[in-house]
Amino acid sequence: MPACLLSGFGVFLLVLYFLQSLALSLWKAWIFGVLAISIGLIVVPNKLPVKFQIRYSRWDLPARILCVIAMVFLITLSASVLGPQWSGLLSPIPIIAWPLCAFVHGQQGSEAARLVLRGILEGGFGVLIFYTVIAGGLSFIHPVPAYGIAIFASLLVSLPWLKGKVVLPAE
Repeated sequence: MPACLLSGFGVFLLVLYFLQSLALSLWKAWIFGVLAISIGLIVVPNKLPVKFQIRYSRWDLPARILCVIAMVFLITLSASVLGPQWSGLLSPIPIIAWPLCAFVHGQQGSEAARLVLRGILEGGFGVLIFYTVIAGGLSFIHPVPAYGIAIFASLLVSLPWLKGKVVLPAE
């Protein structure tokens, strides 16, 4: 698992560096994002287990929270050195995906981690729409409605991916 985390983060940094050098416009970056998410969805299998049961230990949630807090502090404290753009670029993967994947991989194995990654990819379309609305709308819409519209658009794009995947607890 540590090798997976380090190599994944290394590739993430290399891709960020490469993409930064391209200096893409908003729409070119948007098309690139749609293509990248789509390719990821093709590559990562969508095999759901027939039956699964997850039992979390008492330390699981506090440990996840501490990992996320540590990453937020690390990126926030280094923001003056990294600058606003690199701080923003580094935020999503280490803060959101890293704790989810690492804990699931450690507790439930690689197949479960792949399912988490697939879910992150599926949610990527909603994230892409959210940031597109914010980037395009903040220059001419007040921030409050712009963020409201962005959240609503993100939900509209994300909800279809949940069809048949929502697991409700047994009564």
